[in-house]
Amino acid sequence: MGHGLIDGMETAVLKSFESITGEEFDFLEARRRAVLARLPLFIESFRQIRNLDRRPALECPFSIHDPAFPLGPSLRHRAETGKIAPAASVDALSVAMVHGSFDPFHLGHLFMGLDAVRDGTCDFALFMPNADRMHGGATLKPDKSPFAWRSRTVLSGGVDDMFPALRYSSFGIRGGTVESHRRLLEANRPLLERLKSFELWIVIGSDILYRRGFEKWTNTTYRELVSLLRLPSLEIRFRIVERAGYAFNPELVRALDFPWTLVSEVSLASSTAIREDPIGAMWLYPGGVVALESFLLYGRFRQR
Repeated sequence: MGHGLIDGMETAVLKSFESITGEEFDFLEARRRAVLARLPLFIESFRQIRNLDRRPALECPFSIHDPAFPLGPSLRHRAETGKIAPAASVDALSVAMVHGSFDPFHLGHLFMGLDAVRDGTCDFALFMPNADRMHGGATLKPDKSPFAWRSRTVLSGGVDDMFPALRYSSFGIRGGTVESHRRLLEANRPLLERLKSFELWIVIGSDILYRRGFEKWTNTTYRELVSLLRLPSLEIRFRIVERAGYAFNPELVRALDFPWTLVSEVSLASSTAIREDPIGAMWLYPGGVVALESFLLYGRFRQR
């Protein structure tokens, strides 16, 4: 991939940071300064991504949108998708999958995927919000905000600005983990079948390991996915990101059927903290601040 797209990504990020410097966001006070202080981290990310040896892999066409949830033509993410041309030299692909509620999407989520790209583990990171509860989504969060709103926080939270290094997928709009992941990979079967190697890294926080029945649920879910797909090139791996208050314990993954690796904590951000206290704006990408303006001004966002 030429440096033009990388330069365009950097420009988009700079514009996003500029978007909250106006008087209308003076109410953020010190929180705005905290958000703006993140800018050097993103610029350094581009420097590292630019220097990766795997540049051709980012040019692989990879289907990311469910027809049931089309994106508007004005989104940079949607516009750039059609510009990616096949890279014939690519025979291996490594993708980071960050899958969750994203209620709202914050810097912790963003860095979980971005770090997997900039440290060379993955060619690009994919962010897939899970379904609304009424559409077969997880029931652990019955007060989860609507899918469209959560998706907006992902796109405005940096993913759209950093395409194609980071990509949004709407395949999580309905069904559980097996169904959403299966439909995503089936949409890309022609590409995946010609690859010699396809690594799907499931990126999770160490707090997930403490959920009751984590190993059993994970083994059952991803074994079923592998069985349904029957893709010889597919290898599922787990990338576990340490989180404060949830010290990593190897015993929690002792019976996991899939390879895993542990990486250091990337952010103290918490969706719950952001929803409960506007001071949480310090953990948002500037575009996310814009998306959550009404929430920050008028109180907690509630689904009606």
